[in-house]
Amino acid sequence: HSVCGDPGIYVINTADEIATPCDFKLAVEPHKGPQAVRETLDVLADEINDQMDATDDKVVVHCFAGMERSVLTCVWYLHRYEAMSIDYAYQLIHDERPVILDRRHWTDLDDHGSDNTVTYTLQD
Repeated sequence: HSVCGDPGIYVINTADEIATPCDFKLAVEPHKGPQAVRETLDVLADEINDQMDATDDKVVVHCFAGMERSVLTCVWYLHRYEAMSIDYAYQLIHDERPVILDRRHWTDLDDHGSDNTVTYTLQD
């Protein structure tokens, strides 16, 4: 069952290879490099924020498996608009969806905005 078109749900697709109906589509493409990924994530975070500010709709962000691109998009939104650390945002999402994978290295940024790649072990 697709939620796209359901009243009160705004669907964002972050996977280029998926052609399901959605309200907004912008692919997160790690092969294009960290700068391109950060620019894409900025646009996606802005879109999430705009929808949440302008409507009472729920925002659904998806990719192919719901483990990498959509998760990184939500982490980026939480970091940028809710002032969460990247570590905390990943942990928060992991607590609800334990199968996620930490792909912050696609952005080449750590929590402090430096170019140091950080690996974080999610706690069960």
